[in-house]
Amino acid sequence: GRRIAGVSRDSLFELAQGVASSFRSWLTTDGQAGPDGALGFKAEKGRYHLYVSLACPWAHRTLISRQLNELQDYIDVTVVEPIMLGNGWALDDPLYGFDFLYQLYLKADVNYEGRVTVPVLRPHRKPTRRHSLNYLIR
Repeated sequence: GRRIAGVSRDSLFELAQGVASSFRSWLTTDGQAGPDGALGFKAEKGRYHLYVSLACPWAHRTLISRQLNELQDYIDVTVVEPIMLGNGWALDDPLYGFDFLYQLYLKADVNYEGRVTVPVLRPHRKPTRRHSLNYLIR
């Protein structure tokens, strides 16, 4: 889905286009910037929460990477509802009690307009960062 003027809108064309995310940063062992110079956060046990949809191949790959890299103790997971409807991805958010994923984006930026997609990696003590697949599985 996409947020435009405070309203959720669905667009399958945009989903297929792979529009770049507004929120990007890296998880690194020491919190330094990633290889492209983007902001880095230190990998710490229990600090991060991952929001995914099992219907999304990109998000599914982050779950595989989390398992293969033995990051279960570092990254908790919430699986959103399997169908994205009028308000985007529905969820039962254990951190903030949100009903829709777009609310997590608005927590990071109350004026956010753009794609609301998965996967989302949320540091418990920092603003929301939506990471692309490459950032999550490196």
